[in-house]
Amino acid sequence: MKILTNFYFDLNGTKSFISGTKSQQDIFQNFLKNKGNYELFGLFAKRADSGEEFKTISPKENFYGLALPPNYSQESAEKCSSLELRECFSEAFRFIDSVFERVVPDIVFLNGFSWLACLLGWRAQEKEIPVVFIHAGLTFKEFDLYRDYLGDKQADAILKGEKSLALNRKCFHIFLNEFSRNVYEKEFLKQKCPNCFIVPLGASFDFHCPAKRSAVRSKIKVGLIGRWDRIKNHQAFLNLAKHARSENVPAEFFAITRIPEKTKALGISRSDYYAYVEVRDLMPREDLWKFYQEMDVVVCPSLFDVSPHTVLESIICGTPALISPNVGYVDLYRKFKLEHWIDDFSDPAETMEKIERISLEKISPELISWIKEEYDPETVFEKYLEIINLAS
Repeated sequence: MKILTNFYFDLNGTKSFISGTKSQQDIFQNFLKNKGNYELFGLFAKRADSGEEFKTISPKENFYGLALPPNYSQESAEKCSSLELRECFSEAFRFIDSVFERVVPDIVFLNGFSWLACLLGWRAQEKEIPVVFIHAGLTFKEFDLYRDYLGDKQADAILKGEKSLALNRKCFHIFLNEFSRNVYEKEFLKQKCPNCFIVPLGASFDFHCPAKRSAVRSKIKVGLIGRWDRIKNHQAFLNLAKHARSENVPAEFFAITRIPEKTKALGISRSDYYAYVEVRDLMPREDLWKFYQEMDVVVCPSLFDVSPHTVLESIICGTPALISPNVGYVDLYRKFKLEHWIDDFSDPAETMEKIERISLEKISPELISWIKEEYDPETVFEKYLEIINLAS
């Protein structure tokens, strides 16, 4: 069986494929190879070098790529007279059509969503090729936060294409938890989503080691791990740090992130953030585990986050994780009677009190075992394969 998927490309010049939802692609590819009778083909887009125009990248192994001028998708959409995807992204559609002709896929597997994934799924729908769609995030939520950057035309065209695809009976949906499926149906589709399955985003915790909790501390260490964007709500974290300092709360704040020199998108200045938060750069996994164990509490104040693995990683390392009610693990927390680990981060004083209370709590061994079993990549990929076979 030939499976065509959207791959993610490292835009930092390292020429390697990368992860997140992205991290799963290489592991999944190896999983399919070991199964036999399956072949995975990847479609990706990257920024062109300075001055280059739209061009295709010669296929290497099973990868087909596009090099795009800056702002290609937004500018293409703005030139359109309608919200029809084929009119807005005609050059990209020609590329996708050429890949379909070469690969002749049996199924399209959308690994997360983007404008390119939207076009890929929409073209598969036209050709009556089954689609399996992993909702790693909820596009309409992200677009709400970034419309001023995306432009209304691009956002509306892609969301229109996604809704058409989502309601097609040949489209099978994988949501990472019931929380995200319920929000998708209620706020976006306005009806039940056909062919839905709940499968978590696989992760391996083989190298995690629970921290030894100590009751002797001079200051509470509060950590956040997350990219520098609006969804992660760094403003709430900064508000916490400012409150602690103004009220002489014995606490220190640490963030693993990479702050660009221009931070207009968040409305936070680098100097202000650095004045209250110790910022650490992205680090190897082994050092990340040590960071979790160094913290007393990790926070995830995201405005909307379907399945941030940083929450699970923190728990596995023995550190409580305080999350917003818009994070997909709220049902998991309720299952294990951890509702007091949920906070809306609207009142820094109340949030800080909650952090102090939960900072010495020990993690339940049952919770750790459940996470390791439920999120095991092999188990998750077996479920993917069952759904792919069912859809085809």
